[in-house]
Amino acid sequence: MPELPEVQTTINGLRRKILNKKILSVWSDWQKVAKSPLPFSAFQKLVVGKKIEEIERHGKNIVFYLSGGIVMVAHQKMTGHFMVGKFVLQDGKMLAQDKKISKDPYNKYIHLLFKLSGGGDLALSDVRKFAHVFAGRDAQDIFKKSGVDKLGPDALKVSANDFDKSIQKQKRPIKAVLMDQELISGIGNIYGDEILWEAKINPFSRSNNLSATQIKNIFKATHKILPYATKLGGTSTSDYRDTAGQKGKYGLHLKAYRQTDKKCSRKDGGVIQRKVLNQRSAHFCSRCQKLIK
Repeated sequence: MPELPEVQTTINGLRRKILNKKILSVWSDWQKVAKSPLPFSAFQKLVVGKKIEEIERHGKNIVFYLSGGIVMVAHQKMTGHFMVGKFVLQDGKMLAQDKKISKDPYNKYIHLLFKLSGGGDLALSDVRKFAHVFAGRDAQDIFKKSGVDKLGPDALKVSANDFDKSIQKQKRPIKAVLMDQELISGIGNIYGDEILWEAKINPFSRSNNLSATQIKNIFKATHKILPYATKLGGTSTSDYRDTAGQKGKYGLHLKAYRQTDKKCSRKDGGVIQRKVLNQRSAHFCSRCQKLIK
């Protein structure tokens, strides 16, 4: 978390709320969140006074294009999320003034805040402090430092033909392939389960053993699940929140992820199982997602 739908939901909110606003100041109680430039004072100097001209998604990364040719890449990692609102420093902690935001405990771990023109703020809340930002004048250098340059084609932009080629040449479980950001970017643990359930493919099936039709079904499922999850604001199984500090609603529609021991929604007599795959969980129906060896 967050994955493509959560990141795109965040970007959609940011575009509505902070485009063309100027960064007036930057605050942090965890200065290691800024990885470049160092020290933190150099990061502040680089971005303060710059206008936010565009915001794009690269895989699970948020890329801010600032005036003066400055590029800032942010990755929310496992537990981070951006919010827009008004925040105030109290006893060393940055807190939201809006009660709808502040009442949620996951919105109270703000470690980075950009004060913007027009009276609003851009805040990054992150329980585990894994999120990070990189900024600089050379986009290629920042993409290299942040790992954006290593990303494979976007899950919603890759062609059906390239998608097929990426999967067919792999000799690993299909879920591990879908989650490999250097092959296809944007899919993680949640949507890997959901896409494979939709396509009726067992997550442990070896990619190179899948037929062209089965890979096509995975491609179709990807283009069905990810846009729909984005429309519903993503999935909040624990800590993810949108730019208003609110939970996403796709969690109400999950078919496989974290549905262990529940009957399959297809009503085929199967039950959702959970097994470990590469130190991550894989959820699937024991009946309609047969293992392809």
